[in-house]
Amino acid sequence: MTNEDLTARTARIAKALVEARNAKGLSLKALQKATGINDSNLSRIERGVLMPQIDTLIRIADVLGIKSIAL
Repeated sequence: MTNEDLTARTARIAKALVEARNAKGLSLKALQKATGINDSNLSRIERGVLMPQIDTLIRIADVLGIKSIAL
């Protein structure tokens, strides 16, 4: 996988997470409380700056009610 592929995948994941959070009506702070992931990292994930580790992605997806495999 090239860096370009990884950047595109990170952007797709970020977009999907933001859309799912907004659809649930959750603030970033509410998602932070529910997942235990700090605000800074959640923000970086949603902006596509940070590719979450799989365990982090699963925690977020579980709270948002989406299957992590769909991401």
